[in-house]
Amino acid sequence: MFFDQTLADYREIDRLGREIEQALHTENIDSLASLVQSMTTLQQAIKRQDAQILDLARLRQPNAEEKGAIDALLHLMQTITARNQRLLPRIHSIMAVQRDEMRKLHTGTTLLKGYRSVPRQSGSRISSAN
Repeated sequence: MFFDQTLADYREIDRLGREIEQALHTENIDSLASLVQSMTTLQQAIKRQDAQILDLARLRQPNAEEKGAIDALLHLMQTITARNQRLLPRIHSIMAVQRDEMRKLHTGTTLLKGYRSVPRQSGSRISSAN
């Protein structure tokens, strides 16, 4: 059934969301990139499924089994949204720190480019006054 696949995909997004939340709490920044990439890919697939579900709902009334699946989807969506709202301040603070570090690195690189090494003088007299 079409709803079963969508429900399974939303459960996977919920699982990935919990893993992202855990990675944020343990400050495991390295694993975040792959988790976010997986989440983004899955969200793109779900967008198409959501559009199809909306089209089905507009065309006809869902039967009792479909209503149960829709209710489960709505509950998962609410859970995911609540987690995202809870994590948003933490993500913003991590992004601010990362931006600040990038700015400092850029400033340091710019400063280092301003320094010129003094060329070694050659051809001058050698003095052995000890």
